[in-house]
Amino acid sequence: LSRFLEETGDTMLQQEYRGSALLSGFSRATDLDLQQLIYQRGESTDSESYRKLVLFGSQGALGRGDSFPLSWAQTLKWVAETDPARSVRGTALRICALSWPAGDTAGFHRLIQTSDVDQRTAEIAASLLSARGSARWSLGD
Repeated sequence: LSRFLEETGDTMLQQEYRGSALLSGFSRATDLDLQQLIYQRGESTDSESYRKLVLFGSQGALGRGDSFPLSWAQTLKWVAETDPARSVRGTALRICALSWPAGDTAGFHRLIQTSDVDQRTAEIAASLLSARGSARWSLGD
């Protein structure tokens, strides 16, 4: 996956990329270091789109039960809190919402605060978490 991203990252950023192939690749790559994949090109403004592409792809690793491997979940939270680019933090925050532990709404709201994203991104992330909880309950009906 690392080599694939390095070789095709620019092409995928310039053209419409094959999203399903990217998601599928990440579904089989959970043994790799997600932080290393995200920051393979550094953390400058020039690599912002690349980091968001890798974050998008990481959704492919969501397993049954809407969870990431623990190391990936920790990396996503860390990126949401520390990446120098607000848009990258926002992308990571929204992905965190897709796998945040049930019953820890307060913890997610703290993450929203520490991520320092714009108001609209914060609202979208909170809505994703809320909708996920609603969907989980309705599936059990």
